[in-house]
Amino acid sequence: MIAIFQILYAVVILVFLLLSLFIVYHLLKYSYDKKVTSLMVTIFVVFTGLLIFSNIILFLNLPLEDLFYNFL
Repeated sequence: MIAIFQILYAVVILVFLLLSLFIVYHLLKYSYDKKVTSLMVTIFVVFTGLLIFSNIILFLNLPLEDLFYNFL
């Protein structure tokens, strides 16, 4: 049960990363001002990376064995 939950979480993170790449592509491709584009992409990548990193750290600290004890 815990392995299934971890796999589902990994799929969610993968989808989130793919959507982030989609956003970065569109920021680069359809921006009017190239100077502002680099700033926008930098800010987006830094904050998205921080959010993903904090999300993974918090997920790894969850006591999954205790949460799913009743289901097993």
